[in-house]
Amino acid sequence: GSTLFPYTTLFRSVRVPFRIDVTPSYNVLITAAKAGPYLGRYDFEWTQKEPGDTIPMTLTISYRDTVLMGEWAPELWPGAGSVILIPVKDDWFVPAFLQKGEIYDVEKSMSMEFARRRGGQKLAASFEVRGTGDSLWAKGKRKQ
Repeated sequence: GSTLFPYTTLFRSVRVPFRIDVTPSYNVLITAAKAGPYLGRYDFEWTQKEPGDTIPMTLTISYRDTVLMGEWAPELWPGAGSVILIPVKDDWFVPAFLQKGEIYDVEKSMSMEFARRRGGQKLAASFEVRGTGDSLWAKGKRKQ
């Protein structure tokens, strides 16, 4: 399917509304079985904090309507509380930020790389958020 972006432009004194249909570039769908190891709550922390930034953050990952959803509390920044985690390969995702329930930005320069627990457990134990040049931006650890 495509996503509809309503758009209106103004040419001198004439207003012309028109539609722009955009074909999705990424497949956001994931099966419940593949989503299972990532579901849960994680302590989240930036690797480089601002002075005085002591508010604990939590990322809750859930499975909704065939997509893997992430919700930060508190929001990463105003308006950046919810994302769809787009699978790119095993245990790796890129975040698609939402606005009014629709994807408005896929942050390709940011990847979330999950680590599975050893000893046969299937749940992801932690993740790292990596940016350009493979730099470590943030990390998360599953809450007990």
